[in-house]
Amino acid sequence: MTKQDSTYLKGWAVLFMMFLHFGCDFVMPEYRYSWCGNDYAGAFQICVPIFLFLSGYGLMAGSMNKEFVVFASFKKQVRRCFKLLKHYWIVITPFVALALWMGKFAWSWESLILTATSLRCVWCPNAWFISLYIELILLFPFFFWIINRRNVKWNICFLLFLIVVTKLLGKVGWIDAEGGILSRQVKMFLIDMPIFVEGMLFAKYAFMQKILAKFKNVNPVFNLMWGGISVVLAFTCRAKLPLISVTELIHVPLCLFGLLLLASSLSQMYKAISYVGKYSTTLWLIHGYFCWTFLQPVIYSIRIWPLAYVVFVLISLAFSIVIDKLRTLKLSFL
Repeated sequence: MTKQDSTYLKGWAVLFMMFLHFGCDFVMPEYRYSWCGNDYAGAFQICVPIFLFLSGYGLMAGSMNKEFVVFASFKKQVRRCFKLLKHYWIVITPFVALALWMGKFAWSWESLILTATSLRCVWCPNAWFISLYIELILLFPFFFWIINRRNVKWNICFLLFLIVVTKLLGKVGWIDAEGGILSRQVKMFLIDMPIFVEGMLFAKYAFMQKILAKFKNVNPVFNLMWGGISVVLAFTCRAKLPLISVTELIHVPLCLFGLLLLASSLSQMYKAISYVGKYSTTLWLIHGYFCWTFLQPVIYSIRIWPLAYVVFVLISLAFSIVIDKLRTLKLSFL
């Protein structure tokens, strides 16, 4: 996959995330649509493992064919973490300040610290992913050191070993309880580590490129058909199969394969979704303020839900574009 392909897939992932939150329990009961909360609405949570897969893929692809030193790589990942946290703090600060001023959030030093560290995002609920992402990318040099030294069979065995160990550790009493901050962080890490490592393996062995190459000279109509079937099948697996953290190792690559296959025949869609993907980080951080905090009555007053969702996406995208332009402008003056 190219960097542009990754941007395209991030565009889809953030749209899936926004649809998940558009129909979740944070929406007041009087505003919910009839389908909210069903299995297929919940299947849009596939956005989380997609982002993790792409993160592992991107980090691995960017580190191959380069001189690798564990400590130097670790320092690079630390800088990456601070860059993400800085982005997070800058983007959410005006929204949090406005919500506090309007009385929608309650002030406390505990909430400030927990939100700033993303250990428990009281003032930005959908930013919980940041702490998980930081944990995984800080361990990336260790994973790279293991994977880059071995052959494909050994690395697949390593992935299977991770799956078994993480499932067993996830059943340990204090971790499974998921009551405190530490237990929740450990449980999230154990659940999501395998899909991150799988993304690394897909990058190392170019699995996706090899599969897509077999469809290069296929009739575009068939590519559309197989792409659509792959995406629908992936969402059905997500909605209906148990052991999601295991089955996602199959249905996440299947979904990405389907989306890339669709893109090979729909160039305008590829460009449009890639444009959304350019702003995926800011969109991820701020969209909840529109559908939950500030504009919920306005957005959900539209009872034709596809139209309401489009309005929600356009509002969030417009603010994301402005925020990212202002961030770029500010940095150019520094």
